[in-house]
Amino acid sequence: MSIGPSSDPKVAVTPSVLSSTEASVGSRRPRPTELEDDQLSSVDGVTKQLTSRLGRLQITQGGHSRYYGATSNLHILHSGLNSLVQPSIRNVFVHGDAAIVQAGLEWSADPPYEEHLINLFFSWHNTLMHVVDRDIFLEERQRFQERISTDLYSPALENAVYAIAAAHTDRSHPAVPDTTDEFFAFRAKTYIEIEIDCPTIATAQALLVLSAHEAAHARESRGWIYSGMAVQIMTDLGLHLDLPGESSQLETPDQGYDRLLNLRRNLFWSTNTIDTLWSAHCGRPSLLKGFIHNVKPPQPSTTDMWRFYVDEYSSRKFPDEFDFAAANLVHIHLASLMTVHARVSQVLYSGVPDRLTDIEAFVSQSDTDFRDWFKALPPRLQLDTSGKTTFYVPAVMELHLSYHECIILLHRPLVSPEDTTDTTLLSPTSSLHHCLVSAREICKILTLFRRAYGLRRPHHLMVHVTMTAALIHVFQLSVVPGPDGETKRAQQDLLTCIQALGEMGQTYKSASRALDVVTALRQSWQDNNHLNDRFKRPKVK
Repeated sequence: MSIGPSSDPKVAVTPSVLSSTEASVGSRRPRPTELEDDQLSSVDGVTKQLTSRLGRLQITQGGHSRYYGATSNLHILHSGLNSLVQPSIRNVFVHGDAAIVQAGLEWSADPPYEEHLINLFFSWHNTLMHVVDRDIFLEERQRFQERISTDLYSPALENAVYAIAAAHTDRSHPAVPDTTDEFFAFRAKTYIEIEIDCPTIATAQALLVLSAHEAAHARESRGWIYSGMAVQIMTDLGLHLDLPGESSQLETPDQGYDRLLNLRRNLFWSTNTIDTLWSAHCGRPSLLKGFIHNVKPPQPSTTDMWRFYVDEYSSRKFPDEFDFAAANLVHIHLASLMTVHARVSQVLYSGVPDRLTDIEAFVSQSDTDFRDWFKALPPRLQLDTSGKTTFYVPAVMELHLSYHECIILLHRPLVSPEDTTDTTLLSPTSSLHHCLVSAREICKILTLFRRAYGLRRPHHLMVHVTMTAALIHVFQLSVVPGPDGETKRAQQDLLTCIQALGEMGQTYKSASRALDVVTALRQSWQDNNHLNDRFKRPKVK
Protein backbone atom coordinates (compact mmCIF):
# COMPACT_ATOMS: atom_id res chain seq x y z
CA MET A 1 0.00 0.00 0.00
CA SER A 2 1.45 3.32 -1.06
CA ILE A 3 1.72 6.13 1.46
CA GLY A 4 2.96 8.65 -1.11
CA PRO A 5 0.93 11.23 -3.03
CA SER A 6 -2.48 9.91 -4.10
CA SER A 7 -3.23 9.21 -7.77
CA ASP A 8 -6.99 9.33 -7.14
CA PRO A 9 -8.33 12.50 -8.83
CA LYS A 10 -11.00 12.69 -6.17
CA VAL A 11 -8.37 12.98 -3.50
CA ALA A 12 -5.47 14.75 -5.12
CA VAL A 13 -5.94 18.49 -4.79
CA THR A 14 -3.52 20.73 -6.66
CA PRO A 15 -2.65 24.22 -5.48
CA SER A 16 -4.52 25.73 -8.43
CA VAL A 17 -7.69 23.81 -7.64
CA LEU A 18 -7.37 24.81 -3.98
CA SER A 19 -6.96 28.45 -4.93
CA SER A 20 -9.93 28.41 -7.26
CA THR A 21 -12.06 26.69 -4.66
CA GLU A 22 -11.18 29.28 -2.06
CA ALA A 23 -11.88 32.05 -4.53
CA SER A 24 -15.23 30.59 -5.55
CA VAL A 25 -16.57 30.56 -2.02
CA GLY A 26 -15.07 33.92 -1.23
CA SER A 27 -13.16 32.58 1.76
CA ARG A 28 -9.64 33.48 2.75
CA ARG A 29 -7.52 32.07 5.58
CA PRO A 30 -6.74 34.94 7.95
CA ARG A 31 -3.13 35.59 8.69
CA PRO A 32 -2.10 35.62 12.35
CA THR A 33 -1.62 39.37 12.28
CA GLU A 34 -5.24 39.83 11.27
CA LEU A 35 -6.63 37.87 14.23
CA GLU A 36 -8.15 39.73 17.14
CA ASP A 37 -5.93 39.94 20.22
CA ASP A 38 -8.07 37.58 22.26
CA GLN A 39 -8.22 35.10 19.39
CA LEU A 40 -4.47 35.30 18.93
CA SER A 41 -3.94 34.68 22.62
CA SER A 42 -6.26 31.67 22.50
CA VAL A 43 -4.58 30.21 19.43
CA ASP A 44 -1.17 30.84 20.93
CA GLY A 45 -2.18 29.06 24.13
CA VAL A 46 -3.53 26.05 22.27
CA THR A 47 -0.41 25.88 20.12
CA LYS A 48 1.81 25.96 23.18
CA GLN A 49 -0.17 23.13 24.75
CA LEU A 50 0.18 20.99 21.64
CA THR A 51 3.84 21.72 20.96
CA SER A 52 5.15 21.75 24.52
CA ARG A 53 7.93 19.28 25.27
CA LEU A 54 7.45 19.57 29.03
CA GLY A 55 5.25 17.36 31.15
CA ARG A 56 3.27 18.16 34.25
CA LEU A 57 1.65 16.62 37.30
CA GLN A 58 -1.95 15.54 36.90
CA ILE A 59 -4.48 14.47 39.48
CA THR A 60 -5.46 10.94 38.55
CA GLN A 61 -7.57 8.13 39.94
CA GLY A 62 -7.47 8.03 43.71
CA GLY A 63 -6.78 11.76 43.90
CA HIS A 64 -2.99 11.40 43.67
CA SER A 65 -0.56 13.39 41.54
CA ARG A 66 1.15 11.61 38.68
CA TYR A 67 3.75 12.93 36.27
CA TYR A 68 2.97 12.69 32.55
CA GLY A 69 5.47 13.71 29.90
CA ALA A 70 4.53 15.45 26.68
CA THR A 71 4.50 12.31 24.51
CA SER A 72 1.82 10.76 26.74
CA ASN A 73 -0.74 13.34 25.49
CA LEU A 74 -2.19 13.15 29.01
CA HIS A 75 -0.32 16.27 30.10
CA ILE A 76 -2.59 18.51 28.01
CA LEU A 77 -5.98 17.76 29.49
CA HIS A 78 -6.96 15.07 31.91
CA SER A 79 -10.40 14.76 33.47
CA GLY A 80 -8.97 13.14 36.59
CA LEU A 81 -11.67 12.25 39.07
CA ASN A 82 -14.40 13.23 36.59
CA SER A 83 -13.24 10.83 33.90
CA LEU A 84 -15.78 8.32 32.64
CA VAL A 85 -13.03 5.72 32.79
CA GLN A 86 -12.63 4.60 36.39
CA PRO A 87 -10.20 1.67 36.67
CA SER A 88 -10.46 -0.64 39.63
CA ILE A 89 -7.88 0.58 42.16
CA ARG A 90 -7.47 -0.97 45.58
CA ASN A 91 -6.93 1.01 48.75
CA VAL A 92 -5.27 -0.10 51.98
CA PHE A 93 -8.08 1.43 54.03
CA VAL A 94 -10.58 -0.82 52.28
CA HIS A 95 -8.59 -3.87 51.24
CA GLY A 96 -5.59 -3.92 53.58
CA ASP A 97 -7.01 -5.80 56.55
CA ALA A 98 -8.58 -8.52 54.41
CA ALA A 99 -5.30 -9.11 52.57
CA ILE A 100 -3.40 -9.41 55.85
CA VAL A 101 -5.94 -11.84 57.30
CA GLN A 102 -5.86 -13.94 54.15
CA ALA A 103 -2.06 -14.09 54.37
CA GLY A 104 -2.22 -15.09 58.04
CA LEU A 105 -0.11 -12.09 59.10
CA GLU A 106 -2.33 -10.43 61.69
CA TRP A 107 -0.64 -8.12 64.18
CA SER A 108 -2.20 -6.51 67.23
CA ALA A 109 -0.75 -3.09 67.87
CA ASP A 110 1.90 -3.00 70.59
CA PRO A 111 2.94 0.67 70.94
CA PRO A 112 5.97 0.13 73.24
CA TYR A 113 7.43 -2.57 70.98
CA GLU A 114 6.70 -0.55 67.84
CA GLU A 115 8.38 2.52 69.34
CA HIS A 116 11.38 0.34 70.18
CA LEU A 117 11.65 -0.74 66.53
CA ILE A 118 11.19 2.77 65.17
CA ASN A 119 13.99 4.07 67.39
CA LEU A 120 16.31 1.30 66.19
CA PHE A 121 15.54 2.04 62.54
CA PHE A 122 16.32 5.73 62.80
CA SER A 123 19.37 5.18 64.98
CA TRP A 124 21.16 2.57 62.87
CA HIS A 125 19.75 2.32 59.36
CA ASN A 126 18.19 5.54 58.15
CA THR A 127 20.96 8.01 58.96
CA LEU A 128 23.27 7.03 56.11
CA MET A 129 20.83 7.77 53.26
CA HIS A 130 17.93 9.59 54.92
CA VAL A 131 15.25 7.69 53.02
CA VAL A 132 12.63 8.53 55.66
CA ASP A 133 12.15 11.82 57.50
CA ARG A 134 11.47 10.91 61.12
CA ASP A 135 9.24 13.87 61.98
CA ILE A 136 7.12 13.54 58.85
CA PHE A 137 6.87 9.78 59.33
CA LEU A 138 5.58 10.11 62.90
CA GLU A 139 3.20 12.97 62.10
CA GLU A 140 1.70 11.24 59.07
CA ARG A 141 1.49 7.96 60.95
CA GLN A 142 -0.72 9.68 63.51
CA ARG A 143 -2.92 11.11 60.75
CA PHE A 144 -3.25 7.69 59.11
CA GLN A 145 -4.28 6.14 62.41
CA GLU A 146 -7.05 8.76 62.50
CA ARG A 147 -8.21 7.40 59.12
CA ILE A 148 -6.91 10.43 57.21
CA SER A 149 -5.46 9.57 53.81
CA THR A 150 -1.87 10.70 53.22
CA ASP A 151 0.81 10.20 50.59
CA LEU A 152 3.59 10.42 53.16
CA TYR A 153 2.82 7.34 55.23
CA SER A 154 1.58 3.85 54.48
CA PRO A 155 1.30 0.48 56.24
CA ALA A 156 3.89 -0.89 53.82
CA LEU A 157 6.41 1.72 54.94
CA GLU A 158 5.65 1.16 58.61
CA ASN A 159 6.14 -2.60 58.36
CA ALA A 160 9.29 -2.20 56.25
CA VAL A 161 10.71 0.00 59.02
CA TYR A 162 9.81 -2.68 61.57
CA ALA A 163 11.43 -5.37 59.42
CA ILE A 164 14.78 -3.56 59.26
CA ALA A 165 14.71 -2.73 62.96
CA ALA A 166 13.72 -6.22 64.09
CA ALA A 167 17.03 -7.53 62.73
CA HIS A 168 18.85 -5.13 65.05
CA THR A 169 17.31 -6.32 68.29
CA ASP A 170 17.46 -9.45 70.40
CA ARG A 171 13.98 -8.76 71.68
CA SER A 172 11.44 -11.16 70.21
CA HIS A 173 7.69 -10.77 70.42
CA PRO A 174 5.37 -13.47 71.76
CA ALA A 175 2.81 -12.79 69.02
CA VAL A 176 5.33 -13.61 66.28
CA PRO A 177 6.10 -17.33 66.09
CA ASP A 178 8.65 -17.01 63.28
CA THR A 179 11.58 -14.70 62.61
CA THR A 180 10.38 -11.24 63.54
CA ASP A 181 12.05 -9.29 60.74
CA GLU A 182 10.72 -11.67 58.09
CA PHE A 183 7.23 -11.47 59.62
CA PHE A 184 7.11 -7.70 59.23
CA ALA A 185 8.68 -7.91 55.77
CA PHE A 186 5.93 -10.28 54.63
CA ARG A 187 3.35 -7.83 55.96
CA ALA A 188 5.04 -4.98 54.08
CA LYS A 189 5.03 -6.99 50.85
CA THR A 190 1.33 -7.76 51.27
CA TYR A 191 0.54 -4.06 51.61
CA ILE A 192 2.86 -3.19 48.72
CA GLU A 193 0.78 -5.40 46.43
CA ILE A 194 -2.21 -3.17 47.18
CA GLU A 195 -0.41 0.17 47.25
CA ILE A 196 1.24 -0.42 43.89
CA ASP A 197 -2.14 0.23 42.23
CA CYS A 198 -1.76 3.86 43.26
CA PRO A 199 1.77 4.34 44.64
CA THR A 200 2.76 7.28 46.77
CA ILE A 201 5.96 8.71 48.18
CA ALA A 202 5.55 6.34 51.12
CA THR A 203 5.32 3.38 48.72
CA ALA A 204 8.64 4.35 47.13
CA GLN A 205 10.22 4.69 50.57
CA ALA A 206 8.85 1.29 51.58
CA LEU A 207 10.38 -0.36 48.52
CA LEU A 208 13.79 1.19 49.18
CA VAL A 209 13.70 0.00 52.78
CA LEU A 210 12.51 -3.46 51.72
CA SER A 211 15.33 -3.68 49.18
CA ALA A 212 17.76 -3.27 52.09
CA HIS A 213 16.01 -6.05 54.00
CA GLU A 214 16.32 -8.38 51.01
CA ALA A 215 19.99 -7.50 50.55
CA ALA A 216 20.67 -8.26 54.20
CA HIS A 217 19.14 -11.70 53.67
CA ALA A 218 21.34 -12.29 50.59
CA ARG A 219 18.34 -12.19 48.25
CA GLU A 220 19.81 -9.89 45.63
CA SER A 221 17.25 -10.53 42.90
CA ARG A 222 14.25 -9.44 44.93
CA GLY A 223 16.13 -6.53 46.48
CA TRP A 224 17.37 -5.36 43.07
CA ILE A 225 13.82 -5.52 41.71
CA TYR A 226 12.39 -3.59 44.67
CA SER A 227 15.01 -0.91 44.13
CA GLY A 228 14.03 -0.76 40.46
CA MET A 229 10.36 -0.43 41.37
CA ALA A 230 11.24 2.54 43.56
CA VAL A 231 13.03 4.15 40.60
CA GLN A 232 9.93 3.73 38.43
CA ILE A 233 7.67 5.17 41.14
CA MET A 234 10.08 8.09 41.45
CA THR A 235 9.44 9.04 37.82
CA ASP A 236 5.73 8.24 38.18
CA LEU A 237 5.58 10.89 40.90
CA GLY A 238 7.80 13.33 39.02
CA LEU A 239 10.50 13.33 41.70
CA HIS A 240 13.17 13.63 39.00
CA LEU A 241 12.04 17.16 38.15
CA ASP A 242 11.85 20.39 40.09
CA LEU A 243 8.37 21.60 39.22
CA PRO A 244 8.10 25.16 40.55
CA GLY A 245 4.73 25.70 38.86
CA GLU A 246 3.10 22.70 40.50
CA SER A 247 2.87 23.92 44.09
CA SER A 248 -0.91 23.54 44.12
CA GLN A 249 -0.54 19.90 43.16
CA LEU A 250 2.15 19.19 45.74
CA GLU A 251 0.90 21.00 48.81
CA THR A 252 -0.99 18.79 51.24
CA PRO A 253 -2.84 19.54 54.47
CA ASP A 254 -0.45 20.19 57.35
CA GLN A 255 2.56 19.89 55.02
CA GLY A 256 3.81 23.14 53.47
CA TYR A 257 5.15 23.26 49.94
CA ASP A 258 8.78 23.86 50.98
CA ARG A 259 8.79 20.96 53.42
CA LEU A 260 7.27 18.57 50.91
CA LEU A 261 9.60 19.80 48.17
CA ASN A 262 12.61 19.00 50.38
CA LEU A 263 11.19 15.56 51.07
CA ARG A 264 10.74 14.89 47.35
CA ARG A 265 14.22 16.20 46.60
CA ASN A 266 15.89 14.11 49.30
CA LEU A 267 13.99 11.01 48.24
CA PHE A 268 15.17 11.45 44.66
CA TRP A 269 18.80 11.57 45.79
CA SER A 270 18.33 8.66 48.18
CA THR A 271 16.90 6.62 45.31
CA ASN A 272 19.81 7.63 43.09
CA THR A 273 22.32 6.66 45.79
CA ILE A 274 20.70 3.29 46.43
CA ASP A 275 20.44 2.51 42.72
CA THR A 276 24.14 3.33 42.25
CA LEU A 277 25.19 1.15 45.18
CA TRP A 278 22.95 -1.73 44.09
CA SER A 279 24.49 -1.44 40.63
CA ALA A 280 28.02 -1.61 42.03
CA HIS A 281 27.35 -4.33 44.57
CA CYS A 282 25.57 -6.57 42.07
CA GLY A 283 27.71 -5.62 39.08
CA ARG A 284 24.61 -4.72 37.06
CA PRO A 285 23.76 -1.65 34.95
CA SER A 286 22.35 1.25 36.89
CA LEU A 287 18.74 2.05 36.05
CA LEU A 288 19.59 5.74 36.33
CA LYS A 289 22.56 5.61 33.97
CA GLY A 290 22.50 8.76 31.85
CA PHE A 291 19.32 9.84 33.61
CA ILE A 292 18.39 13.46 32.92
CA HIS A 293 17.00 15.49 35.81
CA ASN A 294 17.03 19.01 37.19
CA VAL A 295 16.72 18.24 40.89
CA LYS A 296 18.70 20.47 43.20
CA PRO A 297 21.10 18.93 45.75
CA PRO A 298 19.61 17.27 48.83
CA GLN A 299 19.03 19.25 51.98
CA PRO A 300 20.02 18.46 55.58
CA SER A 301 17.40 17.60 58.13
CA THR A 302 16.78 20.64 60.31
CA THR A 303 14.69 18.96 62.98
CA ASP A 304 16.27 15.60 63.72
CA MET A 305 19.63 14.65 65.23
CA TRP A 306 21.19 11.23 65.56
CA ARG A 307 20.29 9.44 68.77
CA PHE A 308 22.13 6.47 70.17
CA TYR A 309 19.64 3.71 70.87
CA VAL A 310 19.80 -0.02 71.53
CA ASP A 311 16.88 -0.26 73.94
CA GLU A 312 15.24 1.94 76.54
CA TYR A 313 17.66 0.67 79.18
CA SER A 314 20.86 1.32 77.23
CA SER A 315 22.99 4.39 77.70
CA ARG A 316 26.31 5.60 76.40
CA LYS A 317 28.41 8.47 77.65
CA PHE A 318 29.56 10.70 74.82
CA PRO A 319 32.12 13.51 74.99
CA ASP A 320 30.68 16.96 75.60
CA GLU A 321 31.82 18.09 72.16
CA PHE A 322 30.26 15.11 70.36
CA ASP A 323 28.47 16.32 67.22
CA PHE A 324 25.17 14.44 67.03
CA ALA A 325 23.92 16.74 64.26
CA ALA A 326 26.76 15.74 61.90
CA ALA A 327 24.59 12.83 60.82
CA ASN A 328 22.22 15.28 59.11
CA LEU A 329 24.89 16.03 56.49
CA VAL A 330 25.98 12.50 55.63
CA HIS A 331 23.37 11.73 52.97
CA ILE A 332 24.22 14.96 51.15
CA HIS A 333 27.89 14.08 50.72
CA LEU A 334 27.13 10.43 50.02
CA ALA A 335 24.93 11.55 47.13
CA SER A 336 27.75 13.61 45.62
CA LEU A 337 30.18 10.71 46.12
CA MET A 338 27.80 8.45 44.21
CA THR A 339 27.77 10.77 41.19
CA VAL A 340 31.46 9.97 40.68
CA HIS A 341 31.02 6.31 41.60
CA ALA A 342 28.18 5.94 39.09
CA ARG A 343 30.44 7.17 36.30
CA VAL A 344 33.15 4.71 37.33
CA SER A 345 30.70 1.81 37.38
CA GLN A 346 29.36 2.76 33.97
CA VAL A 347 32.77 2.99 32.32
CA LEU A 348 34.74 0.23 34.06
CA TYR A 349 32.08 -2.28 35.00
CA SER A 350 29.43 -2.11 32.28
CA GLY A 351 30.19 -5.65 31.12
CA VAL A 352 30.69 -4.36 27.58
CA PRO A 353 34.20 -4.64 26.07
CA ASP A 354 36.26 -1.54 26.72
CA ARG A 355 35.46 1.39 24.48
CA LEU A 356 37.83 3.86 26.10
CA THR A 357 41.10 4.41 24.31
CA ASP A 358 42.84 5.37 27.54
CA ILE A 359 41.44 3.72 30.65
CA GLU A 360 44.46 4.85 32.65
CA ALA A 361 43.58 8.48 31.98
CA PHE A 362 39.98 7.90 33.02
CA VAL A 363 41.06 6.21 36.26
CA SER A 364 43.49 9.03 36.97
CA GLN A 365 40.82 11.70 36.46
CA SER A 366 38.27 9.78 38.53
CA ASP A 367 40.83 9.36 41.30
CA THR A 368 41.29 13.13 41.28
CA ASP A 369 37.53 13.59 41.49
CA PHE A 370 37.31 11.23 44.45
CA ARG A 371 40.22 12.96 46.22
CA ASP A 372 38.65 16.37 45.62
CA TRP A 373 35.41 15.10 47.14
CA PHE A 374 37.33 13.82 50.16
CA LYS A 375 39.22 17.08 50.64
CA ALA A 376 35.98 19.08 50.44
CA LEU A 377 34.34 17.26 53.35
CA PRO A 378 33.41 19.72 56.09
CA PRO A 379 35.31 19.36 59.39
CA ARG A 380 32.20 17.83 60.99
CA LEU A 381 32.47 14.85 58.62
CA GLN A 382 36.21 14.32 58.75
CA LEU A 383 37.64 11.25 60.43
CA ASP A 384 40.83 10.67 62.38
CA THR A 385 41.79 7.00 62.15
CA SER A 386 44.79 7.41 64.44
CA GLY A 387 42.57 6.50 67.38
CA LYS A 388 42.83 9.84 69.17
CA THR A 389 39.08 10.38 68.84
CA THR A 390 37.01 7.53 70.24
CA PHE A 391 33.48 8.35 69.05
CA TYR A 392 31.98 9.35 65.74
CA VAL A 393 28.40 9.16 64.56
CA PRO A 394 28.08 5.72 62.88
CA ALA A 395 26.98 7.23 59.58
CA VAL A 396 30.14 9.37 59.40
CA MET A 397 32.29 6.26 59.65
CA GLU A 398 30.08 4.51 57.10
CA LEU A 399 30.54 7.43 54.72
CA HIS A 400 34.32 7.05 54.91
CA LEU A 401 34.06 3.29 54.50
CA SER A 402 32.05 3.86 51.32
CA TYR A 403 34.67 6.30 50.02
CA HIS A 404 37.52 3.83 50.47
CA GLU A 405 35.56 1.10 48.74
CA CYS A 406 35.08 3.48 45.81
CA ILE A 407 38.85 3.94 45.62
CA ILE A 408 39.43 0.18 45.60
CA LEU A 409 36.82 -0.47 42.91
CA LEU A 410 38.29 2.32 40.80
CA HIS A 411 41.86 1.04 40.89
CA ARG A 412 41.34 -2.71 41.11
CA PRO A 413 41.01 -3.29 37.34
CA LEU A 414 44.44 -1.73 36.76
CA VAL A 415 46.38 -3.90 39.21
CA SER A 416 49.07 -5.44 37.01
CA PRO A 417 51.44 -8.42 37.39
CA GLU A 418 54.31 -5.93 37.65
CA ASP A 419 52.72 -4.58 40.86
CA THR A 420 52.88 -7.98 42.52
CA THR A 421 56.65 -8.36 42.54
CA ASP A 422 57.33 -6.73 45.91
CA THR A 423 55.21 -4.38 48.02
CA THR A 424 58.32 -2.45 49.06
CA LEU A 425 58.90 -1.49 45.42
CA LEU A 426 55.36 -0.23 44.79
CA SER A 427 55.03 3.26 43.39
CA PRO A 428 52.71 5.53 45.41
CA THR A 429 50.81 6.10 42.18
CA SER A 430 50.29 2.43 41.35
CA SER A 431 46.78 1.03 41.47
CA LEU A 432 47.75 -1.75 43.87
CA HIS A 433 49.19 0.82 46.27
CA HIS A 434 45.89 2.75 46.24
CA CYS A 435 43.95 -0.47 46.85
CA LEU A 436 46.18 -1.50 49.75
CA VAL A 437 46.01 1.91 51.42
CA SER A 438 42.22 2.06 51.23
CA ALA A 439 41.84 -1.55 52.39
CA ARG A 440 43.98 -0.71 55.43
CA GLU A 441 41.92 2.40 56.12
CA ILE A 442 38.75 0.32 56.01
CA CYS A 443 40.21 -1.95 58.68
CA LYS A 444 41.11 1.04 60.86
CA ILE A 445 37.57 2.41 60.59
CA LEU A 446 36.04 -0.99 61.33
CA THR A 447 38.18 -1.12 64.46
CA LEU A 448 36.95 2.33 65.51
CA PHE A 449 33.38 1.27 64.86
CA ARG A 450 33.73 -1.92 66.88
CA ARG A 451 35.26 -0.11 69.85
CA ALA A 452 32.48 2.47 69.91
CA TYR A 453 29.37 0.47 69.05
CA GLY A 454 30.21 -3.12 68.17
CA LEU A 455 29.61 -4.42 64.66
CA ARG A 456 26.15 -5.90 64.97
CA ARG A 457 24.34 -2.79 63.75
CA PRO A 458 26.23 -1.00 60.98
CA HIS A 459 24.34 -0.35 57.77
CA HIS A 460 24.09 -3.56 55.77
CA LEU A 461 26.08 -2.00 52.90
CA MET A 462 29.17 -2.18 55.10
CA VAL A 463 29.14 -5.94 54.55
CA HIS A 464 30.13 -5.42 50.93
CA VAL A 465 32.70 -2.79 51.89
CA THR A 466 34.32 -5.23 54.32
CA MET A 467 34.34 -8.03 51.76
CA THR A 468 35.96 -5.74 49.17
CA ALA A 469 38.75 -4.84 51.59
CA ALA A 470 39.20 -8.47 52.66
CA LEU A 471 39.77 -9.57 49.06
CA ILE A 472 42.58 -7.04 48.71
CA HIS A 473 44.26 -8.45 51.82
CA VAL A 474 43.79 -12.01 50.58
CA PHE A 475 45.30 -10.99 47.25
CA GLN A 476 48.28 -9.44 48.99
CA LEU A 477 48.90 -12.54 51.09
CA SER A 478 48.42 -14.94 48.18
CA VAL A 479 50.17 -13.20 45.31
CA VAL A 480 52.24 -10.24 46.46
CA PRO A 481 55.54 -11.06 48.18
CA GLY A 482 56.76 -8.72 50.85
CA PRO A 483 58.84 -8.49 54.03
CA ASP A 484 57.63 -10.15 57.20
CA GLY A 485 56.32 -6.87 58.56
CA GLU A 486 54.07 -6.32 55.54
CA THR A 487 52.85 -9.91 55.63
CA LYS A 488 52.05 -9.71 59.33
CA ARG A 489 50.17 -6.47 58.79
CA ALA A 490 48.13 -7.97 55.96
CA GLN A 491 47.32 -11.00 58.10
CA GLN A 492 46.12 -8.77 60.92
CA ASP A 493 44.01 -6.68 58.56
CA LEU A 494 42.47 -9.80 57.04
CA LEU A 495 41.68 -11.06 60.52
CA THR A 496 39.98 -7.74 61.26
CA CYS A 497 37.77 -8.18 58.20
CA ILE A 498 36.97 -11.80 59.03
CA GLN A 499 36.05 -10.92 62.60
CA ALA A 500 33.94 -8.00 61.38
CA LEU A 501 32.03 -10.20 58.94
CA GLY A 502 31.53 -12.77 61.66
CA GLU A 503 30.04 -10.18 64.00
CA MET A 504 27.88 -8.66 61.25
CA GLY A 505 26.73 -12.18 60.43
CA GLN A 506 24.74 -12.18 63.67
CA THR A 507 22.49 -9.61 62.01
CA TYR A 508 22.96 -10.08 58.26
CA LYS A 509 22.99 -13.36 56.36
CA SER A 510 24.82 -11.54 53.58
CA ALA A 511 27.79 -11.15 55.96
CA SER A 512 27.96 -14.90 56.56
CA ARG A 513 27.94 -15.47 52.82
CA ALA A 514 30.65 -12.84 52.33
CA LEU A 515 32.77 -14.63 54.91
CA ASP A 516 32.34 -17.88 52.97
CA VAL A 517 33.44 -16.12 49.77
CA VAL A 518 36.54 -14.63 51.39
CA THR A 519 37.68 -17.90 52.97
CA ALA A 520 37.02 -19.89 49.79
CA LEU A 521 38.96 -17.44 47.61
CA ARG A 522 41.81 -17.35 50.09
CA GLN A 523 42.20 -21.11 49.83
CA SER A 524 41.79 -21.09 46.05
CA TRP A 525 44.29 -18.29 45.41
CA GLN A 526 46.87 -19.70 47.77
CA ASP A 527 46.57 -23.15 46.21
CA ASN A 528 46.91 -21.64 42.75
CA ASN A 529 49.95 -19.63 43.80
CA HIS A 530 51.63 -22.69 45.32
CA LEU A 531 50.96 -24.60 42.10
CA ASN A 532 52.55 -21.85 40.03
CA ASP A 533 55.58 -21.82 42.33
CA ARG A 534 56.06 -25.55 41.77
CA PHE A 535 56.14 -25.10 38.01
CA LYS A 536 58.56 -22.19 38.31
CA ARG A 537 61.12 -24.22 40.30
CA PRO A 538 64.01 -25.65 38.28
CA LYS A 539 63.85 -29.36 37.77
CA VAL A 540 66.36 -31.51 39.64
CA LYS A 541 68.69 -33.25 37.18
